[in-house]
Amino acid sequence: MLNRTDWSDQLLDSLLWVIQAFVMSAIGVALAAILLVRFTAWGAQFARVTGGYFPATVRSQVWGELAAMLLLVVVAVRINLLLVYQFADTFGALHLGDPQVGAVDAADASASFRRGLLIVVILLLAAFVRWGLARWLAVRFDLRWQTWLTAKVLGDWLADRAYYRSRFIDETVDNPDQRISMDVEKLVRRSRQLAVGVVGAVVTVAAFTSLLWDLSGSLGIGGLSIPRALIIFGVLYVIVVALVTVRIAGPLVGLEFWNERLAANYRYALVRLRESAENVAFYRGEQAESSGVLDRFDALVDNDRAVRLHRLRLDAWTLVSGVVAALLAAVIQAPRVIDGTLSFEGLLQSILVFVLLERAFAFAGRRFGRYAALRSALDRLDALFAANARSRALPTVGTTDTTHAVRVDGVEVRTPLGEVLVEGLDVTLSPGEGVVVKGASGSGKTTLLRGLSGMWPFADGHFGRPPDADGTLFVSQTPYLPLGSLRSAVVYPADPAGFGDADLRTALVRVQLGHLAERLDQEADWAKILSPGEQQRVAFARVILLRPSAVFLDEATSAIDEGLEHWLYSLIREELPNLIMISVAHRSTIEGHHTHRLNIDGGGRWRMTDIR
Repeated sequence: MLNRTDWSDQLLDSLLWVIQAFVMSAIGVALAAILLVRFTAWGAQFARVTGGYFPATVRSQVWGELAAMLLLVVVAVRINLLLVYQFADTFGALHLGDPQVGAVDAADASASFRRGLLIVVILLLAAFVRWGLARWLAVRFDLRWQTWLTAKVLGDWLADRAYYRSRFIDETVDNPDQRISMDVEKLVRRSRQLAVGVVGAVVTVAAFTSLLWDLSGSLGIGGLSIPRALIIFGVLYVIVVALVTVRIAGPLVGLEFWNERLAANYRYALVRLRESAENVAFYRGEQAESSGVLDRFDALVDNDRAVRLHRLRLDAWTLVSGVVAALLAAVIQAPRVIDGTLSFEGLLQSILVFVLLERAFAFAGRRFGRYAALRSALDRLDALFAANARSRALPTVGTTDTTHAVRVDGVEVRTPLGEVLVEGLDVTLSPGEGVVVKGASGSGKTTLLRGLSGMWPFADGHFGRPPDADGTLFVSQTPYLPLGSLRSAVVYPADPAGFGDADLRTALVRVQLGHLAERLDQEADWAKILSPGEQQRVAFARVILLRPSAVFLDEATSAIDEGLEHWLYSLIREELPNLIMISVAHRSTIEGHHTHRLNIDGGGRWRMTDIR
């Protein structure tokens, strides 16, 4: 019976081969990573964005998963190598058993074919098991990495109010929500796919090049003998394939970047329409909204059409170049088969090895779409981190903690164009005192509160207030109600677990929201359910429950009638007699709940007077 490949020692030989290839690959990957980070722009970007995930001192499990994925890549190459030998042996047996060839007995050839086919099936089953393990490990690795990176990006965006102050920097970033929700996932998945693919391609080249060298021979063309023709033509072919691929796929990086931006703009327009549905309905602005949304959609479609066209060309070229690679190997080796210097099995091996090597060499080009998506996600996340850093570098009013007092020393507030709204403001308030801030619309009342809270970058001076742990609370004209249960909305931003149901219900009843007292655990978008007046009453319940030492109220009763306004302010004074209260308001009815009046007269001028 035919027996070309000796399988008696293959298990041990394959194990030693895998160990050696794994060690060399691990060293190569480590060196390549260091060089990419030090000498390439996108490598440095990658390190800035997500490099902190990989330190060995804190991520031993991560390194274990990386090692396992690398090992599975090496195992895949070894299985492919064995399949190349076995395919040639198996189907070569049929050729030798052909009566016209007559090299061996037909029965012997048939037995060899069945035996070879069984080995091929076993190798294919091993490849399938390896593939399943690789997919399972990839999912675990991606989810763990994505969770970590999402927490990092979100934390950096929220730190020091970068999510708000970034609107004041010179180069703002669009759609940070999409960068966090989609670009993080894309960066993680594409990075892993490309890393695994590149390592697999390099190991394939290293494993199969020597075999292709042995299979190569001289080829005579017009009296000229070309040594190692399969190698020479293979290199030339790979260069041509790579150049054409880059030519076709080059624009994909920029197109992918714009695709993400345009898709985010389109989604944002739809979300904004949903959130502003009532105002649009009052204005009957359906036609205007439809026009605006469709304009954004048309821009997305135009760009997406270009992306799909380039991908179609790339896929077509990939298919054609793969077929041509097989044909080229057959054409180059056919004369040697005819003259008897190469066996039929050698021809089969030549075709298989040539195609595998062509795919490995052309991997980068054929995965250009993935690389483009990765570069787009990396650029967008790196830009978000840079914007966050610039926003944190913007100036702010200096703040210090005080013991139950509010002090404003030499505070100046300006517009973004440099116009002075408030200049040299000095105010000192003790427990139980309050200031009502008055002034014409646009004089800078709300902007003053933004400056004191650290949100407005066009301000300087000094602000002393009770520490956040004791409670300095800012209440805007439209109170923020987070998604979730009503109890979470009422005590925001505190932990609802620290408040009993009885206290929550009592607070709601006292602010005239008793009809909500039994709905504490109902999950809803409360900003869409409650009226503006009800939302402002929730904010007063929040003040009662959180019991801050100082509260800043910006038109906090603008949607409430004067009678209920009087009740709410009286309630706060009753519940928190030592509360320091600063209110921005147009109505004169709330002045009786404060001890001082601050008039902002414009041009930086201001006047402070006693009310009682």
